[in-house]
Amino acid sequence: MIGHLKAELRNRTAMYEPALGFEAAHQKAAAELANEYRNGYRNKDSKFYRKVSRNGTVSYPNLPVGNVSAAEQVKRDVNDLRTSVKTIGVEGVLDTPLSVTSAERLEYIKKNFYKDTFKPTPKELAFIGMSKGMPLHEAYNRFFQANGDPFRLNSPLRLNGKEVTLTPEDQKILGDPTKGPQAKLSVINRILNPGMFQTAQSMRPGSPFLVYTAGNIGPTSTGPHLDVKQVGGAQFAPSALDNYIEVDDPELGVVPLSRVPITGDFASHTRRGSHGIDYGLYTGTKIYAKNGARVISNTPTEHGEKLLIQLPDGKQYTFLHGTAAK
Repeated sequence: MIGHLKAELRNRTAMYEPALGFEAAHQKAAAELANEYRNGYRNKDSKFYRKVSRNGTVSYPNLPVGNVSAAEQVKRDVNDLRTSVKTIGVEGVLDTPLSVTSAERLEYIKKNFYKDTFKPTPKELAFIGMSKGMPLHEAYNRFFQANGDPFRLNSPLRLNGKEVTLTPEDQKILGDPTKGPQAKLSVINRILNPGMFQTAQSMRPGSPFLVYTAGNIGPTSTGPHLDVKQVGGAQFAPSALDNYIEVDDPELGVVPLSRVPITGDFASHTRRGSHGIDYGLYTGTKIYAKNGARVISNTPTEHGEKLLIQLPDGKQYTFLHGTAAK
């Protein structure tokens, strides 16, 4: 639709320009098109006839579209939306009436948002991705606001009758189709059981508690990771800490330490005169101790805080390149 109007506007402007000049020709062409649209969008014989589907999406069946498939049209719509976001920003799009949805679609959303059969359109989902995790109901509320409609949706996420507020990171994980079920389950677990990962003093014996946050601190760090060494320099298996240490990985969810990628094995350390294993953790990944593992000390260094933990069997390990829990 937008592409057709732009082309028609250009053609009519060019037709009137020799007699009127560009500005007057452009205004005349725009006024004609606006008038034709207003008078024709409900007329099935008009080329501007607007057909509204049951889910509130709009199409213009009488406009010439050539051999454009539905998928190609969606692609064009999303590309137009992406251009708008780059030009005026996410807030600019949110403040522009009917920039993402039609008026008919907004009415459909009002009546059907809480039904199991409700689905966002591809364009709406694309905008949520461009907004970097805005909750869907909040985006719809901004669309209502921009259109001068006082109607507002409540969050569909509720616990014990109260609305659940998600962090931007949690919203991004839940709304990202590339994130696995374990990552999504980790978010849900934190919502349902907020005491799941707290301090050692507040937990029953064996429960996980936060001890460290992975990072990329120090002049020798080669990227975000957790450097683990056994005190004394002895070699250990990648799974040696699995019964005592787990991580809340943004892709894998809450998993034992050995489930994350190994970015530097023991042999690669010994070749450069060191020892230990590098576990590939994103900056900000939370690390938890459990089953009797305890913190012995925390020492600030130029490579991050050096955390010393001890297992029930007396073996001790250090973590490096991140920050210790306070």
